[in-house]
Amino acid sequence: VSRMSFVPSRLNVMHFVPKAEHTHLLTAIEEASQKHRILSVEHTIVRPDGTRRTVYEIGEPEYDAQGKLIRFHGSVQDITDRKRSEQEVLKAKNLLQSTLENIPEIIFSADSSLNMLYVSPQCSELTGYSEEEFISQGDLLFKIAHPKDRKYIEQRILPAIRRGERQHYEMRIITKDEQCKWLMFRVSPRKDDTGEVYRIDGSASDMTSYK
Repeated sequence: VSRMSFVPSRLNVMHFVPKAEHTHLLTAIEEASQKHRILSVEHTIVRPDGTRRTVYEIGEPEYDAQGKLIRFHGSVQDITDRKRSEQEVLKAKNLLQSTLENIPEIIFSADSSLNMLYVSPQCSELTGYSEEEFISQGDLLFKIAHPKDRKYIEQRILPAIRRGERQHYEMRIITKDEQCKWLMFRVSPRKDDTGEVYRIDGSASDMTSYK
């Protein structure tokens, strides 16, 4: 539609909005009008050639002396590409989350002080401790290490990790219900441009049945 042939009005705008979204848009307009607030709404439009675009509409209501709405002053921005990008990011995030949830290993990420930033849901099945417990108790993974393994972890593994060296080791843990399990750890420190470790990513798999 050319700029010269289009006359902005509620009726003309609704002509390009899918019927399924009429109520959504009209409700937003009515609420902004009655409550004397800025109209801010996203909705779809359908072009004459049938292509669909997502737009963000923002407008300030103008009233006459009697308080009757005259018009909205504002703008409409095409946000189709941004919404598409957001959807792609969400799909990728959901795919990653689904993958992590179906891997039998614990996947984790910690900061340079070894405080947990992320741990996959399998932590509950393997250790008895929830994701929330691992996140809130930063050193929980070390605390549940078998007492006989802590010295080795403290003296050999942790210093190597802090130096940025990858580690592949076995460690016993005591689960929440006091079982002893063997876990195989694979840990990869991540370094910044200065060579300092800023994040530690790793995995832990149950090796108990092989012992």
